[in-house]
Formats: sequence, C-alpha cells, structure tokens
Amino acid sequence: MTFRQISVMAAAALLVSCATTPKATPFDIGDANGNGTLSKEEFEALMSSWTFKRYDANKDGKVTFDEWKAADPTADMATFKKLDANGAGFVTLEEGLAAVRRAGTFNELFDAIDTNKDGVIDQAEAKAYGQVFSESSTNNFPGLKRK
Repeated sequence: MTFRQISVMAAAALLVSCATTPKATPFDIGDANGNGTLSKEEFEALMSSWTFKRYDANKDGKVTFDEWKAADPTADMATFKKLDANGAGFVTLEEGLAAVRRAGTFNELFDAIDTNKDGVIDQAEAKAYGQVFSESSTNNFPGLKRK
C-alpha cells in the first residue's frame, strides 16, 4: 500500500468516525482552534499525525527507513533522505509535516473533501466524504486522480 493510498484511507477512517463517535472525534482533535472546521493546515497536521503513527511501528516518535519500508514497500532511500531534513537517520513528525506542506501532499484530497470550496472542511463535508469512501472499493479513492 502506497503512502498516497494510506493517506486517503486515513482521511476516510478519520472523517467517517466524525459521525459515529460521540466523544472527541479525530475531527474535533484536528480542529485546533475549536471553530468547528478544519483549515488546510489543521487537516495537514491531522493527516500527518495519523500517517506518522501508522509508520512509527515501535511508537518511539521517529520513523526509521526500515519502518517506512515495512509500511510502504515502494519507499526508497533517496526520498527518505529528503524527508530526514537533519540527517539523523530517522524522520520526526515535524520533519514529516514540513515535507507534506512543501509537497502539497494533501492538497488534492483536501480540495476533494471541501465540496463547497470555502477553504475549510466542516463536519458535514467530513461525514459525506467518509460515506462516499466507505461505499467505494478500497481501490477507488474518491476525489483523487490515479497517478
């Protein structure tokens, strides 16, 4: 499973839980300023955190190349070295988030979920995306073009 596929599945899992979890949902956690919506920055941070946790197999707060390769068999050392900004031999959440923002990794997904194009994702849009995704095959990623 590629990083792109994991990211889309993560978004769907997080956002569909908005409608099914009565306690603090991932949406609520991602809504850092508490205004009831997710800005692009909040969405990137939420998705990066979820993806980072998925890759950090031993839960030590850093992702080694071996952990990354285990989660994404298509991973390559050259890309890993770009993510590892300080050359420490592992990627931190902060390095991962900076890379995501530089590359615009979640821009297309954010735009697909933000159906009214107001620049934020609200609870209704999150719930709708989660429902569309759950009704689709895991090989179809709503809102994303095949690359």
